[in-house]
Amino acid sequence: MYIIREEDTLLYLLKEANYGAGGSFAAADAMVAESVTLRPLEGNKQRIQQVRGFKGASRGSRSETYVSIEIVMALAGSGAVDQVPAHGLLYQGSSHNATITAMASVDYALIDANEDSLYGGFFALDTFHPLRGLRGGLRFQLGTDGIGRVVFNGFALYDDPTKTSPPTPDFSAFQLPQDINASTVTEMLFYGQSVGMSALEITGRDTAQYLNVANQEEVIQSSGGNGAGYSITFREGDVGVFNFFQAAKENTPGALAFQLGTDVTDAGNIFEFDAPVVEIDSVERVYQQNVAFLRCAGPIVPTAKNNDYTFTHR
Repeated sequence: MYIIREEDTLLYLLKEANYGAGGSFAAADAMVAESVTLRPLEGNKQRIQQVRGFKGASRGSRSETYVSIEIVMALAGSGAVDQVPAHGLLYQGSSHNATITAMASVDYALIDANEDSLYGGFFALDTFHPLRGLRGGLRFQLGTDGIGRVVFNGFALYDDPTKTSPPTPDFSAFQLPQDINASTVTEMLFYGQSVGMSALEITGRDTAQYLNVANQEEVIQSSGGNGAGYSITFREGDVGVFNFFQAAKENTPGALAFQLGTDVTDAGNIFEFDAPVVEIDSVERVYQQNVAFLRCAGPIVPTAKNNDYTFTHR
């Protein structure tokens, strides 16, 4: 009996030289993912309405067929301050470009033109699901008492799966992630206040959208009019020091800054995120272990082109 188990699957990714051109995988293109959810036949199937004199379902015609995929990976550095992390391709496939400063850092910022696309391969034993023209959106999950995660949700052009054995994987570029806890988060500033963060989630600006016109199909990047956003849960503090309720009521702008890892000590495994301008749309009071926390959420607001936020591996 032919049984495919979760541990029988392999994911490969590389950057396409030209959109939708695909490529050829090498051993180092293999990815270590926490989970991969593949929906190979997304799109519309319409029933053809017919008057035929008897009851029952009519036949259908499938249109706008594409592939949807979610990839969850651990947030980890490369072990070198100026080397792109192993999951860096997920950043490239979600409208981010890297600037490498030798012996210093790899800095990521948003772009809105000439976005990269990825070629992916999902192998389930020797069944190969190709993912041409893969583009998507990004989300960071940075909860304390665990490891950080990068979540990529994307679309790709549909190609029929084939029977193909995967190349031998090389996972040597993947590093163990740092735990997110009181000793490893060295900066957590929200509106200039050092807050006791319990959870932080960052949603990137762009998502993927499948475009289908008469003679063209493509996966394009789209902000959907919403842009980037955040949600943070932290210990409720003295309103005499800073009043987050008032800041939300008066639409007061603030900043959000996060650093995982200690300078010098954790070189090569440090992650920083910086959003210069955020707003608070909602404030919720919650209790964790009988202690009051605030959960604030809102948009990340750009003040110029593509300056919504930056993040760094170093």
